[in-house]
Amino acid sequence: MIFGQDHIASLGTWLGMIVDLRELGYYETALTYHREITQQATTLFADSNPFTLSCIRLLAVALRKAGEHEESAGTAERIRAELVRRYGDHNPESMAATLELPIHLRHRGNVEEALRLGTEICRRYEDTYGKHHPHALSAAVNLAITHRRLGDPAAARYIDAAALEQLTETLGATHPSTLVCRTNLASDHYALGDTAGALSLDTETLRGFREVFDADHPSTLACAANLAMDLRAVGRVEEAEALRSDTRNRLLRTLGSGHPAVGEAADRDHRADCDIDPMPL
Repeated sequence: MIFGQDHIASLGTWLGMIVDLRELGYYETALTYHREITQQATTLFADSNPFTLSCIRLLAVALRKAGEHEESAGTAERIRAELVRRYGDHNPESMAATLELPIHLRHRGNVEEALRLGTEICRRYEDTYGKHHPHALSAAVNLAITHRRLGDPAAARYIDAAALEQLTETLGATHPSTLVCRTNLASDHYALGDTAGALSLDTETLRGFREVFDADHPSTLACAANLAMDLRAVGRVEEAEALRSDTRNRLLRTLGSGHPAVGEAADRDHRADCDIDPMPL
């Protein structure tokens, strides 16, 4: 071993692998490792070290993905305040931490504040990287969810359609961020009463998720749950019920009975919103 397990280069590699585990849908395993590396970094470098701060920011994301919303929200708020205090609000880490907050605001029902903060961080990404950069497009996709939650699916569709075109051109049609955007665009169509359009988009997207990940990945299952709603809306009730039942069973096996997504899947009228998580920096 060249550096040793406590060297920051070794820990940085390990942190990247943990993020990969999370992106592959192993939420509980990733959370366990996120907690461990955050504690290790705090012990070795103190909680003011830039690497430690990055670990804490990513821990907030891991907590949310594992369904630990209250702990995640508290962690996200504290680390965002600390990053802004140390580096300013245009620092990449500060911006990524800010992108996390509107998700929690929506979860708590404070959708108006989520819109304000989401719009602010979206513009900041555009000013920093340009409107067509993947970071800026990710912020736009997340902002579109808030517009739809506020009862403006037309605004959401406009944002998602533009983001989908750019993400497809920049990252490719089967990149996870592109697939998430297409999932949300389907929900925009559904909210506007275009159930046939939603069905077409979700069918294509589900195929993409299954190819990129697998049938049990949480993003795949979120898309499948939405597709079940599309099928029921166009009168294909038997297919819808079969898909909904299969999806809930897979979610239960993948995430466990205590995860909020499992309970949401039992609601025939609940559509899954798919945020794009702050990208690794």
